[in-house]
Amino acid sequence: MGRSCMDQYFSTLKEIEILGSFSAFAFQRVFRNCTKLKVLRLRKHCDWVDDASLSQLFTTNKELQEADLSGCSNLNGTCVHRLVFGCKGLKVLGLSGCNWVTPQSIELVMTHLTELERVDFSLCKSINNELLGHFIMRFGRLKRIKLAFMPAVNDATLLLISRSCPNLTHVDVSACGVTDHGIKSVAEYCKSLQSLKVRYCRGVTEASLRSLRIRGTVEIDQSATSNNNWGDRSSGLGIRVQV
Repeated sequence: MGRSCMDQYFSTLKEIEILGSFSAFAFQRVFRNCTKLKVLRLRKHCDWVDDASLSQLFTTNKELQEADLSGCSNLNGTCVHRLVFGCKGLKVLGLSGCNWVTPQSIELVMTHLTELERVDFSLCKSINNELLGHFIMRFGRLKRIKLAFMPAVNDATLLLISRSCPNLTHVDVSACGVTDHGIKSVAEYCKSLQSLKVRYCRGVTEASLRSLRIRGTVEIDQSATSNNNWGDRSSGLGIRVQV
């Protein structure tokens, strides 16, 4: 009776956010009956997650709209196949620090996840400038993009982003090789911009930021530390669910 009630409860979940130590076995057992998930956030301390666990979840939750796997460091990438073929309506994809991401994974995303509006590729060293350029041109509807600590990102990247994605509201190019020239293109083309993060960008000065500050609607972050999420604040370890 108890297990039946628990299974029924988890079958109605719409959001899962895990913030700490768990296990792949427990993950599969607890969430095996989930079929209505909209949001999956595994952003911190989730190195216990394996591809089999995620593949199962992606297969049974075809209405998933957000998948943030930034805390999953021990995947091999096979779960991406399940994600792109099973969750074609995905709008938010977080892959920050996921060194298992390959160019082939990104090509699958480009081909099948055509509804994306928010992406986080921060610290993804395997994504080169050419691949990133193809991605940007493919997703002109992007509203938020995070490319922090990516060696491939430079002024040419920002020019392409600003011209291809004029509806961007949030841009993070912290610790990238961008200068005032690239920021000026963002200011010129992205009229809906609300947030710009340029931490550790020594080539960015007030010469390019001034026009954004004048708008009075753009939050500019040049600080050494910053919240790394999409405006969602989390602390501590645990698990959060939402029905």
